[in-house]
Amino acid sequence: MGETVKKNLFEPSNVIITCSSSGKLTSSLVTYWRDNCLLPYIGKKCLLLSDSWSGQNDASIYDKVNCKNKHLTRIQIPQKTTNELQPLDVYYNRQMKNFIKKIYSRVNLDEIPIHMHERNNIIKIVSLVHNQLSAPVFCKMIRYSWFASGLSKTDPSPFYNVNEVCFPPITSYEECSVDDCDEAVLITCAFCSKKLCFHDFFVDYHFHG
Repeated sequence: MGETVKKNLFEPSNVIITCSSSGKLTSSLVTYWRDNCLLPYIGKKCLLLSDSWSGQNDASIYDKVNCKNKHLTRIQIPQKTTNELQPLDVYYNRQMKNFIKKIYSRVNLDEIPIHMHERNNIIKIVSLVHNQLSAPVFCKMIRYSWFASGLSKTDPSPFYNVNEVCFPPITSYEECSVDDCDEAVLITCAFCSKKLCFHDFFVDYHFHG
């Protein structure tokens, strides 16, 4: 990553940022992910489920000596079954995509003068969506992904999804709850239940630490 990019990069606390020369996933990036995204957040033992992409199949990646003496066991999801067995694909990703679509749709509908395809805005939206979906109200929804993929026997239903919590139906015009703001509501925060417009949620970065 070049120094100019680093200098102007938006770096939220809940997103690990790196890049590759090709722009594609590589085995070295898998190692980087292991060291920076996985190992710091697991206990002494961990069972990892991942798909059959060849770049992450090298057993040495998960050796104890390369995993800071943590016991990491990897089970590979068979080819062409991730839509049935991978919790993210089975349910969670649909919720995340829906969240992002709501934000992009508001930008387009209201013709808000912002370029959402820019690097920092992409990073910001990933950070905010991940932060919102980390709210306690979504714990059961996330556990349902494991149940729906057959990896848990406990059905956590009933639970609330993204539309019900963050984008409930609005029958009349609602203003942003921030003082002195009369813009239309975009989202209800999953943490504090504040009703926020695009500017107060996205531009001002409404993040719960």
